[in-house]
Amino acid sequence: MNFEKRMKKHGMENLNSIVPNPYPVAEPQRFFPSWAKIAAPLGSLLLAASVVGAIVIPVALNRGNEEIPVELSSATPQTSYPTDPNVTPNVTLVGAPKLNYVPEMDSKIVSRTGPKALENLCPYLTDSKNKNFTISPASYLLCASALAAVSDGFDLNAYGLVDAKDDTKALLENWNSSYGTKNQTTGAEYNWCSFKSGVLHQQVGGTYAFDDAKRQQVEDAYIATSVARLGEHCQQAQQYFKDAVDLTIPIPDVDMPGDGVLTYGALTMMDLAMQTYETSKNPFVVDGRAISVDTGYYGTEEKPVGVKYFEGETYLAFSFRIYCTDLMVVLPNEGVSLESVPLLEAYNEIALNRRIASGRAYGYIPYFHLSNYSFDVRSAFLDHMTGNEKLYSKLLRNSYLGVGPYFRAFQSTDFELCDKGVYGQSVTVAGSGSGSMPSKNPILINVNRPFYAICLKDGFPLFVNKVNNPSIRSGA
Repeated sequence: MNFEKRMKKHGMENLNSIVPNPYPVAEPQRFFPSWAKIAAPLGSLLLAASVVGAIVIPVALNRGNEEIPVELSSATPQTSYPTDPNVTPNVTLVGAPKLNYVPEMDSKIVSRTGPKALENLCPYLTDSKNKNFTISPASYLLCASALAAVSDGFDLNAYGLVDAKDDTKALLENWNSSYGTKNQTTGAEYNWCSFKSGVLHQQVGGTYAFDDAKRQQVEDAYIATSVARLGEHCQQAQQYFKDAVDLTIPIPDVDMPGDGVLTYGALTMMDLAMQTYETSKNPFVVDGRAISVDTGYYGTEEKPVGVKYFEGETYLAFSFRIYCTDLMVVLPNEGVSLESVPLLEAYNEIALNRRIASGRAYGYIPYFHLSNYSFDVRSAFLDHMTGNEKLYSKLLRNSYLGVGPYFRAFQSTDFELCDKGVYGQSVTVAGSGSGSMPSKNPILINVNRPFYAICLKDGFPLFVNKVNNPSIRSGA
């Protein structure tokens, strides 16, 4: 049994109870006649022998002091049938090359891309007053940087991208890894973390065709490409990300009215720290009324945990470790509305700046599970398009001249903090076509009112959650 299977057996046996899938899909029942039971094994051997081009991504796992290579299967090649005679039929999905295990992302990339991605999405948080809301700057930046890598229509500086192609590659390398910590007593992996991310350019219909030479260039940047028939592009992308990165939330459908090109960026993560939290009921104030919610402790008065915290004029920001990620909490002062808290400032102080007070703390934070499906982030893209040249002109062989302007962008995100750790997944799709000294005594920080929670990987904001009511298990 390989490492990934052992991790899933240990940490995901009861996944539906730990992290319920908000979009369950019933498996169809199948009945086989007797002859099929005999022929199936022989057929499986013949099929396995005929499959060519499967992409295997070896990822080095950091498990204690030993590194274990793990084979993560990429997507099964997809086939489509364009109608344009200039487009070769049966175009096979080209998957990403090998992804290297990267223990930590370059701090320079984080400092220039993280704040930009968060800044572009902050308006969606503040505009959604009195609502739970969750977004993913990570999947947003994957989509934007991959689109910029093949297009002449972007202001790269607006996204914090020095070079879209190289930065996209660096992001994907960092967000594709799985590793765990071995329990020296039992021999079981009790703490583990898994990241999977990918980007996909998809041509819809046969009017436009990928330029093979240019496609090879973006493949070197870990960008997969494919061609789909109009009406089937969303289904094909869903299958690709399900196979490639274990994405189970639906792919947003941009409802293409005609031929065009779509760009996707997807991220899934699970960061489990077994037996870390002690679940208890604690008060949480919503609209001046206290309710009882499930919470987890991040330390006790006797054994506080190390945190980084910063006291702003209207808020307190602090972060603590899960296993491979940090969870940053931005808690407004009493009487301060959550929407008025400068989230970007708090993120910069904790994640990027050194002007923070480090010490030990204890308290509780509510468990929560937030999801937003297919909300429009079009303005976040459009504000940074220069418009000097047509989108995708570096990638497409045919011109976009004569096609009316059409651009849409959506994101779906799901995130949960529970007693096992954190779990999240997100996909963004865009389309065009027609320190100081630590304190001596631990501080008490009880998260008992609306707050922001940011999931950080090497300081990059993967998921940002606005929690107005943790008893609500969706973003509606």
